[in-house]
Amino acid sequence: MEQAILGATGDVGGLLLEELRNRDLEVTALSRNVPENDSRIEGVKYLPADAENLDSLVTATRGLDVLYSTIAVPYGTESWQQSWPVIMRNIISAARSNNFKLVFLDNIYMYGRVEGPITEETPIHPASKKGEVRTKIASMLLDAMAAGEVNAVIGRSADFYGPDTRMSRNFFEGTLNDGVATWKGKTDVMCTWNYTLDNAKALAVLGNDTRAEGQVWHLPAAPAMKGSEFIKLAGSILGKELKTVLIPNAEPGSREAFKAQMPEIYEMLYQYEYDLDFNSDKFQETFGIKPTSYEDGFRYVYKLLQQRADSQK
Repeated sequence: MEQAILGATGDVGGLLLEELRNRDLEVTALSRNVPENDSRIEGVKYLPADAENLDSLVTATRGLDVLYSTIAVPYGTESWQQSWPVIMRNIISAARSNNFKLVFLDNIYMYGRVEGPITEETPIHPASKKGEVRTKIASMLLDAMAAGEVNAVIGRSADFYGPDTRMSRNFFEGTLNDGVATWKGKTDVMCTWNYTLDNAKALAVLGNDTRAEGQVWHLPAAPAMKGSEFIKLAGSILGKELKTVLIPNAEPGSREAFKAQMPEIYEMLYQYEYDLDFNSDKFQETFGIKPTSYEDGFRYVYKLLQQRADSQK
């Protein structure tokens, strides 16, 4: 079975590549910039593909059985508004032309601020411009699915952590190296993080199990915890008391300064200022797969970071 990943060099795409290879599947890595030969994984075929160019995407996906889209767009409102509708339109057109099954990695921005658990049945009510973009492109795909034009699956993830993610560079490296836990928003509200290794495994399941087809699935995540509990867990694993630095802090004018300096992150700050209880029971109960605990996930990330630090000494 021929399977390919669009965005194979990203935080989740790279792990998904390894997961599919472990399943002994024929895998093609599609990306705008094909890595040099010495950076490639043995047994993986690499092809150039520009998701914003329909001809390029159609050519790259001919003969595929399954395409996983884990592609990312630069994190800016204007770039999202310009690029995402084009990308989704092209992916749908390529799926129509080449008749492959599509597995699309989505986020949860379209739900907006929600009181109570967020499930696949939660009404769509975006609370940000980026959420409006995600609503638009999800609607495009869901409409094509409902019309029978494409065979597709949507896997949704909350913000994620894991090896080589932005979260690792900020929270984990800060706690490991400096004893400082930098935290966005408030520490007394509930938060859910998905683990990138779990995301990769879950996407592989969605691509290879017919029970998943035609549906939206929340990828498996450990139960929500308060921000203070995440910080306490990190300190416990590292064996030290961590200093917490809030962004924005409580000083007068800090919030406005943060908004001016980091507007793209500021509009999503509600996810860390109000409870975010992401529920993945549907996936867990259907496929019998449980998420990695935060403790095990944190320990693995710290282990990798420490190994890299030791190798550079």
